[in-house]
Amino acid sequence: MFNNIGSKIKSFAKFIFWIGVIFSVAIAIIFVYFGLKESSYSTSQGIGYIIGGILIIPFGIVISWLETFLLYGFGELIDSNKKILEHLEK
Repeated sequence: MFNNIGSKIKSFAKFIFWIGVIFSVAIAIIFVYFGLKESSYSTSQGIGYIIGGILIIPFGIVISWLETFLLYGFGELIDSNKKILEHLEK
């Protein structure tokens, strides 16, 4: 369970990134759907929902990417420290 923890942390960071991407796309689809529904009633609020939904996708992906930096970096740090320790023990 605790063997090779650095690669597990890095895999978890990748998983969190993809969950964020999927969540961003899902929220954007919901916004666009409600925007199209509102615009059928000829209100200007529907256009705001559509633009917001379109903007959520790139900003959501970038935010998901940035928030996993620390976690992935921590996993990389553990892996590199393990390699250094193995080299010093030789």
